[in-house]
Amino acid sequence: MKISILTIIICLNVIGLNAQRLTNSARSTIGYIENGRVMGSNRSTLGYFDGERIMNSSRSTIGYFANGRVMNSSRTTIGYLENGRVMNSSRSTIGYWENGRIMNSSRSTLGYYEGVNDEQAALFFFFFFYGSVTPKVPTISTTAISNTGNTTATSGGNVSADGGASVTARGVVWSTNPTPIITLSTKTSNGTGTGVFSSSLTSLSPNTTYYVRAYATNSTGTAYGNEFSFKTNSSSTLSVTPSIITFGTIGGAQSVFIRSNAAWSISEGFDFISVYPTSGNGDASVTIQCNANNSQQSRSGSLLVNVSGLPVQMITFTQESNQVANTTAILTVDISKAGKAPKDLLGVNLGPGTSVKGYQEAGIREIRTHDFYGPFDYWNYTINALDTTAKRFRSSFDPTKESSYHWKESDAKMDTIIRNGFKAFFRLGISYPHHPAVPTFPPLDASAQSFMTFGEISRRTVMHYTKGWHNGFTYPIRYWEIWNEPDFKEKFWSGPQGTPINYFNLYKSASTAIKEVDAQLKVGGPGLAYASLFFKNQGYVTEFMSYCQTNRLPLDFYSWHLYDVRNPQGIKAYAETIRNYLDKYGYTTAESFITEINPDLKGASFQNNARGAAWVIGAFISCNQSPVDKFFWYRGVQLSPLTNPDGTTSGNLLWPGLAYKLYSSFLLENVKTIPVTGELFVSSAFDRDTTSLQALSGHSISMDTISIIISHLNSPSNTLNVELANLPWNGSARMVLTRLNDPDRKLVVTENNSMVENGKVSFSVPNASTPGTCMLRIIRKQSSTSIPAILPAELFEIFPNPSSDDVNLLPLSDLSGKVTLQLIGLNGQQLWSKQVRDVIAGESIRVSLNRFQSGLYLLRIQTENGVLVKKLEILR
Repeated sequence: MKISILTIIICLNVIGLNAQRLTNSARSTIGYIENGRVMGSNRSTLGYFDGERIMNSSRSTIGYFANGRVMNSSRTTIGYLENGRVMNSSRSTIGYWENGRIMNSSRSTLGYYEGVNDEQAALFFFFFFYGSVTPKVPTISTTAISNTGNTTATSGGNVSADGGASVTARGVVWSTNPTPIITLSTKTSNGTGTGVFSSSLTSLSPNTTYYVRAYATNSTGTAYGNEFSFKTNSSSTLSVTPSIITFGTIGGAQSVFIRSNAAWSISEGFDFISVYPTSGNGDASVTIQCNANNSQQSRSGSLLVNVSGLPVQMITFTQESNQVANTTAILTVDISKAGKAPKDLLGVNLGPGTSVKGYQEAGIREIRTHDFYGPFDYWNYTINALDTTAKRFRSSFDPTKESSYHWKESDAKMDTIIRNGFKAFFRLGISYPHHPAVPTFPPLDASAQSFMTFGEISRRTVMHYTKGWHNGFTYPIRYWEIWNEPDFKEKFWSGPQGTPINYFNLYKSASTAIKEVDAQLKVGGPGLAYASLFFKNQGYVTEFMSYCQTNRLPLDFYSWHLYDVRNPQGIKAYAETIRNYLDKYGYTTAESFITEINPDLKGASFQNNARGAAWVIGAFISCNQSPVDKFFWYRGVQLSPLTNPDGTTSGNLLWPGLAYKLYSSFLLENVKTIPVTGELFVSSAFDRDTTSLQALSGHSISMDTISIIISHLNSPSNTLNVELANLPWNGSARMVLTRLNDPDRKLVVTENNSMVENGKVSFSVPNASTPGTCMLRIIRKQSSTSIPAILPAELFEIFPNPSSDDVNLLPLSDLSGKVTLQLIGLNGQQLWSKQVRDVIAGESIRVSLNRFQSGLYLLRIQTENGVLVKKLEILR
C-alpha cells in the first residue's frame, strides 16, 4: 500500500500530536497537527484520526497504527518503529531518529522535529519522504573523470542513500556508446554500502570516446549516477619502420610496421601503389603493394601516416625504371624447401541435389548445410515451436520431447550428403529468408530474455544426427556452426532484440549444450558477414571473442564470409587480421573458416568463365599461404554454381567447378607444398582488380612427381619460365601440362619429354597474359627393367574421397590384361589387394572400406603399362 503525506500526518495525530510543527532539513515547515485535524503547510485539511484508525479527508479508513506496528486498511503490517529504528515489513532498517533529528539509513539528516516524541516524528518523516516502507533503489552520483591517459582513467561515485535496503554492489560501468549498463563486462566492483568510492578504468583504447556512469545495486534494483564522457589521450608515440622502401621493376609487396597507441590512417593517391590496411588503431603491419613499372622512367613518392595531434610521418618509396618491358616471368621451385601439406579447401554451400556426379568429379569433400531453404533450418524441423507474432518460442513448446520434431526433409538431404561420400558441416539456425514467413528474429524463450530453448534444440539436433536419438543416426559430423550472419540484421537477426549481446547469449546456450552431448565436437560461429569485418562495428569480432573469453566458452573455430573480393590474394589480409584477434583473446588453437566466399555474386566478371576459374585457384593458393583452415564456395549449385545438373554418365562442370577439379588433383597427389618464388605478382588491394600471378608447388610421397599449380588471373607476362632445382633424381621425365581451355571449358592435357640434370629442369608456359589456370607435373620416368612407369593421374577417378564406407574406382580408358589394386598404409604396409582383368572405361570398381580405420592411405593401381598411386582418406 502506498501511504501518502495524508497518512503520515494523520498517523502523528493518532499518536496524540497537538499543533506541533515539523520541518525539513532546511527547517521549512512541512505540516501541522491541531485538534485532531491534520494539515499541510498551508493549513488545508488532509485527514483525521480516531483512536487506532487513520482516515482521509472523507473520513474513510486508510490504515492503522498500534503497538509500534504500521498497518494498511486490511491490517497487513507494512512497517515497524523500534528502539530508534525505522524498519520495513522485513525488518530491514531504513532510518533512525535521535535528539530531534531524523536520519536515513546512512544517518544523513532528513529533517527536524520540535514538541513531538521520537516515534511520532519517525513516522511522519519516513512515510513523508519515502512514500511507503518498500525500499527504493539507491541514490548515487558519478565522480568526474580524472587522470585520463592513453588506456586508463579514474572515476568513482558517491552512494548518498541506500534506498532502504543494503547496497550489495557498487562501481562504475563504461562503453563507447552512451548509457552503459552493468550487463557489460567493462565495469569495476568497488565494495558495498553507502559513501564515496574511487574506480580505475583500464584496458581502454587510445584516442577513443567513452561514456561512464556510477552504479549501485540493492534488493530493489540498480541505480545509475549522472553520465560523463571523455576521450583517451592520443599524445602517445608513433613510429614507422622502415620509413624508406625500394621496389624493383616488377614491383611486389613490402611490409611496414606501424607502432602507435592511437588511431592512425595512411593517405593514398598513387595509381600504381596500394596500401592495406589504410587505417587502424594501435600497432599493425601494413602491406604496400607496387605494380610493375613498364615505363623507362623511375617512380617515387611518399605516403603520409596521420595521427591526430602528432606530426605527420612519411613512408618514402622509389621504383626502378624498366628499360626493356618484361614479357617473361621466371618462377623458381626449390624442392628442398618443402613445407606443410596442402590444405583441404574443397567445401561448398548447398547441394548436391541432382549434381552428385558433378560434385564427385569436382572433388568436393565437404558440404555446409546452409541455404537449403527449409531442411536443416530449426524452424522447419520443429513442430509448432514459434509464436511469430510475439517473435519468440511458444510456452507450450517442449524441446526435450520427440513429438516436437519432424526430421524427414532434413534426414533426406543428409542421407544424400553422407551416402555419396561427402562430409557434412552443420550450420544451426536459418537459411537466407526466401519468403516472408521465415523467422529472422532472434529465437528467444517464451517468457525470458534467454535462449535456453534454442540451446536444447541444438542439443537434440546433435543427438539426432550423431547419437541416434529419435530414430536418428551416428554420422561423423564434427563441426557445428551456430547461426549465420547475425550482423546482417535485416535478413538473419532482425528486430529490436537483434543485438550483438543477444547473439552472444544464444551462442553461449547452444555451444554449452553441444559440448554437453560430446566434448569432442567442434563449435564456432558467427558466420560473420563480409561488410562488418572492417567497415562496420567490431561487435561480432572483438566483442564476441571477449565475451567468449570472459564466460570461458568454447570457440573451436571462427567463421567469416567474403564477397566482392576481386583480388584473391586479399584473403590473406583478412585471415591474418582474424588470426591476430583470436590469438589476442586466448583462442590460439581455434581454426579460421571462410564459410561463404564469392568474388562477384551479382555480376558476371568472375562467373562461368576462365577468369572465374583463375580466381578460384588463386583463392586456394592464397588460403594455403594464409591462416585459413576451411573454405566453402557460395554456392555449389543454383547460384554462381560449380556444376549444372548431372549428365547421363558424368557431371556437367562449369568453369569454377573445373578449378575445383584441378585443385582436387593437386591435393590428392601431393603430400607437401613447396613455395614458388620469382616474378609473382600479388597484391592486398582486395577491393579492386589488380595484377595477379600466383603459384604453389608440391611433391608426391615418393617425390617422383612434382606439381606446380598456377593462377594467371591478370599476369603482366605472356610467358612463364618455371625452373626447378634440387630434385632428388636425374634422368628422363614426362612434362604434363593440364590447362583449362577457353572456350571449350575442358581440362586439356599436353605432354612432352625432358631431362633432369643435376637435379634441375625447366619448361615454359605460353599465353599466360590471358586469364586462366593450369597445373604442371614433372613425372619421373622409370627404367623398364626396374620400376614400372608412372601412369597419368587422369587414368582413374576415385570417388567419394574422402569416404566412410565404400569407394569407387572409375577408369577413364580401357585397360587390357591384369590390373592389381592395393591399399597401402602410410608406413608402407600393404593392407588389402585385389586383381581384375580387362578393365572397361566407365565401369567403376567398388572397394569396401568397412574394416579400415579413419586416416590417410595410398591406393596403388598397377597395370601392364605402369603404376598409379593416389591418396585416399577414410572418415568414420
